[in-house]
Amino acid sequence: MKRKHYVYPKDIKKAVIDLYNNGRSCCEISSEFNISKSSIYRWIKNYKEKTEKSKKDFENKILKEALGILARDK
Repeated sequence: MKRKHYVYPKDIKKAVIDLYNNGRSCCEISSEFNISKSSIYRWIKNYKEKTEKSKKDFENKILKEALGILARDK
C-alpha cells in the first residue's frame, strides 16, 4: 500500500529548523512532532542552501553597485 504524502506548513518547518539551530537534536524533534528524521534533515539542508544563496546574491548586488560607482568615477 502506498504511503500518504503530507505537506507540512512553512511555519511548522521554520519552527523545527529553529529548534534544531538552538541545540535540539533531530531525534528529539522527530519524536516530539512525529516527523521523520529524513524530512527534518532535508528541511535543514534546503534552508541552509536558501540562506547561502540569498547571502551570495546580496554580496553580488553590493559588488555590482560598487563596481558601477568606481566606473563612474574614472
